[in-house]
Amino acid sequence: MGDAQTVLVELVYHAHRLIREGAEPSSTWDREPPLVRGHDRFLDPEMRTSGAVPLTPQRWRVDMEEALPDDAIVFSDIGGHMLSNIHHLCIGARQKFVLNLGFGSMGHGTVAPIGAALALPGRPVVAIVGDACFTMNGMELLTAVEHDVRVVWIVENNNMHGITWHGSKLVGSRQPLDSVRYRRPLDVAGIARAMGLAAYVVAEPGEMQSALRAALAQPGPALIEVRVDGSICPPLGDRAKSIAGFVE
Repeated sequence: MGDAQTVLVELVYHAHRLIREGAEPSSTWDREPPLVRGHDRFLDPEMRTSGAVPLTPQRWRVDMEEALPDDAIVFSDIGGHMLSNIHHLCIGARQKFVLNLGFGSMGHGTVAPIGAALALPGRPVVAIVGDACFTMNGMELLTAVEHDVRVVWIVENNNMHGITWHGSKLVGSRQPLDSVRYRRPLDVAGIARAMGLAAYVVAEPGEMQSALRAALAQPGPALIEVRVDGSICPPLGDRAKSIAGFVE
């Protein structure tokens, strides 16, 4: 941290020094083979078609795409689920994907869809959030209930702050941050029903399609709890490598 101009001058100086010394850029994007269609273009492609229970985070997103309306607006909150959304979720030409990285703080993807649904009442609005985002900001769903705002929240429940727990392992921590794992199973659907939302639970491959269609058909807000395998790390390998360079 420091004065912006001083820091930028130093960064430019060191970049020029590395170029003069013939250093190779660490990015390999221009040496990668061209992208191909199908699951093979993704990391861990076998998990996108996996029939495993608990669900893989990759599989339910593939299932969701089948039932997602062509004009849907999809919000993402911040966390491990965000990384899976960016890498594994395919957005169509008429669909819209909203991810607020201005502050990168958890909560926007949970709450902002209410405003979008009020502004564009004719378009389906879906919010993908993590269980940690839901426990921090989920009471805002009461606003949607009280005003009959049609939003579908899809809560990926791995019973932890996944990006923190998995990240702590990848950056070389001797002990993963077990404090960010819930001690008891979190009943997201039960909390939603207590607030007056229609709620569904997706626990197996192939269940998301019917759950999403039913949720979108509701006259008011709805929530889908997706119970996933918490042992599966989100795609944060390169991010963890960058952070690990500063960790002894």
